[in-house]
Amino acid sequence: MQYLKRFNWFLYFSASIVNLTSLTCGIAFAWSSPMLPKLQSTSDNPLDHPLMEDEISWVASLLSLGAIVGPYAAGYLADTIGRKKTLIISAVPTIASFFILAFAKNLYLYYVARFVLGLTSIGTPLTIVPMFIGEFAELHNRGTLGCFTVLYVSLGFLFSFTIGPYVTFQTFNLLCSIAPTTFLIIFTLFIPETPTYLIAKDNLEEAKKSLVKIRMGPVDHELLTMERSVKSYLASKGGLGDILRTRSLLKASFVSMSLMVIQQLTAMTVVTFYLQFIFEIANSTISPDVAVIIIGVVQFFGALASALVVDKLVIGSSKSKGRIIVRPDSSFLHIKHYYPRRSFDEITMQCLKQINWFLYFSGCVVNLISFTTGVSFAWSSPMLPKLKTTEDNPLGYALSEDEVSWVASLLALGAIIAPFAAGYLADHIGRKKTLIISAIPTIACFLILAFVKNLYLYYVARFVLGLTSVGTPLTIVPMFIGEFAELHNRGTLGGFTILYVSLGFLFSFAVGPFTSFQTFNLLCLIAPVTFLIIFTLFVPETPGYLIAKDNLEEAKKALAKIRIGPVDKEILIMESTVKSYLASKGGIRDILKTKSLLKAACVSMGLMITQQLTAISVMTFYLQFIFESANSNIAPNIATIIIGVVQLFGSLSSTLIVDKVGRRPLLLSSTIITCLSLLVLSIYFYLLIHLDDASNIGWLPIITLVIYRLAYGIGIGSLAQTILSEIFPPHVKSVASSLTVCSCFVFSFGTSKIFPLLVSAVDNWFAFLLFAVCNAAGIIFIWIMVPETKGKTLDEIVRAFE
Repeated sequence: MQYLKRFNWFLYFSASIVNLTSLTCGIAFAWSSPMLPKLQSTSDNPLDHPLMEDEISWVASLLSLGAIVGPYAAGYLADTIGRKKTLIISAVPTIASFFILAFAKNLYLYYVARFVLGLTSIGTPLTIVPMFIGEFAELHNRGTLGCFTVLYVSLGFLFSFTIGPYVTFQTFNLLCSIAPTTFLIIFTLFIPETPTYLIAKDNLEEAKKSLVKIRMGPVDHELLTMERSVKSYLASKGGLGDILRTRSLLKASFVSMSLMVIQQLTAMTVVTFYLQFIFEIANSTISPDVAVIIIGVVQFFGALASALVVDKLVIGSSKSKGRIIVRPDSSFLHIKHYYPRRSFDEITMQCLKQINWFLYFSGCVVNLISFTTGVSFAWSSPMLPKLKTTEDNPLGYALSEDEVSWVASLLALGAIIAPFAAGYLADHIGRKKTLIISAIPTIACFLILAFVKNLYLYYVARFVLGLTSVGTPLTIVPMFIGEFAELHNRGTLGGFTILYVSLGFLFSFAVGPFTSFQTFNLLCLIAPVTFLIIFTLFVPETPGYLIAKDNLEEAKKALAKIRIGPVDKEILIMESTVKSYLASKGGIRDILKTKSLLKAACVSMGLMITQQLTAISVMTFYLQFIFESANSNIAPNIATIIIGVVQLFGSLSSTLIVDKVGRRPLLLSSTIITCLSLLVLSIYFYLLIHLDDASNIGWLPIITLVIYRLAYGIGIGSLAQTILSEIFPPHVKSVASSLTVCSCFVFSFGTSKIFPLLVSAVDNWFAFLLFAVCNAAGIIFIWIMVPETKGKTLDEIVRAFE
């Protein structure tokens, strides 16, 4: 609640409202993709003839011609009458142009409307909105708010790609007028002029009122600073001649224009205007209407990721008094240095030297076993369809529904037992040896699946894989990473686990459907064999375990290997902490008797149960079946690959932003989105039963599951393990990890075993509705119970639970 009170809601609200013009910009830009095919046919064409290629090219390109003129007029008006009035004025002809496109039946009026849209909905917003945001934003959120523009443009693309193909020409153009109309009303009534413009016009009283409205707390100091800056720039205000005569301004102009030219040379305009044509020509297995929606969703989330990380992933330079200042503020480059008179290349090399490469290498190697976890988990999706047919089925007969459910769910049953054995071994022989031992039966199981032709041996192999490739890694790897990582990169390294699990999912989804049953299981051997060799030879045992075993010399060697610089101070702190906790070492009884540990156990198990109630095991084990029953416009094999890629990027995004945004906001937003996605899927399957023809919404399952997997990867999918590695002291970490992972797979087994039975007894819609309701309970749990752990030491986290 304290965080929410400190959040500058009005500033972000203002940025969202002003960027409704950017949304309109994206709609106008992508308008050509769904509308030009209609104008080239006789069906749903308001004109009396299909347009020729030359006419089509004019309808598309006149938008850009108008956008060429727009910036000059917009820049003049912005300085003369203000940023706000310029944007308001531009909205009126934008609305009029969409009405012309909706009701006119004359090609030349279309030409005019597209040219005016370029002038008012493209050139003007792309000139004024960045200026408006730059003068509104605070220093710490300038990058994020600046990225709102491209985020809203991407939303506009998605709107055109998603709505355009499925509504009439007239309806779509009327829908396009909603955003500029909403902008015109709300922006006019509630959003003030920028303080900078008002200062430039000597209206200090209004400037102060404006600044007070968009800031939290006193503004007098900022207003004085702003006034000095504005007056200073106005005193030397110039034009094109000044840019050409001043080296720094000339270089800045060259950089900005070059970036815009490069942007266009990526063929972005061509791909946007003619995207649907491109997919039609390509003879893709995915229908053009659905393909453009997927592209729109991907572009939107790319823009969203940029908005989230732009203020974090920075290696910038600014010249000041003969020195270059570099301040990379990220978990990868946790540096804050000043380099006098050094080139940017030298600074970059210095930054690279400061990265703890061996620590990240170790994080990657240990997570090869997490990759195998993902492969084992997603194995069911491409392999079960083969086992349900007689083609490429090593058993020689098609499995029944009950047999299929056992092959899928026995993995989770094995994973229930594993954490206790893994936790015991981790404390007695070490984290490293436990992981090495688990790799050997994992390799043996994939060999069994590759060469054996007996169903009961498949049951055994899947059960053992749950034991050694799922339950053991998910217990030990977070423990290993938690004892290896530094404080500032703990969240990032913790996110590696779900990132590699997601890579394993993608491997199964992308390779499984297109190789034989035997070949795929042999390919599954690569990761555990590579892990066994490299991990054994190069990665040390964790210093925490070595200290616990009174092997201080080896502990110091291990710590020196995974740190940059002296480790004496850290080894003393670590020794003190470990010895302190070992003095009170306990088991389940200690967790039950200690309030803070009991609450931590409730949080970790609750997060794991919530993770499973998002239906992730069902979505993984039966993904291909789900797409087959959904009658989607996309082939199930292709759809599962798309889902795998999306989850990978979701997990990668989580790794990049978790140490900036925090655990709790990501968990909440992720779980809310997965809940809504499950509800949408339930509605879709219900409509599939009750509608005579649901082909018009055949694109909905893939879009919903793309959003679902992305949200899952960014939040609940990756952070449940991260928090598990953070909240328990060493003396109960093993038993707590065992209990937590066990609870996870109890629910994984239950959901994956019961899903086919629910579908057979009722239908898919009921199963997904039930998961959505359970997910809603998870949202409430996170809101009430889960604290923020970002940047906190173990002692601080333990005190928070007390």
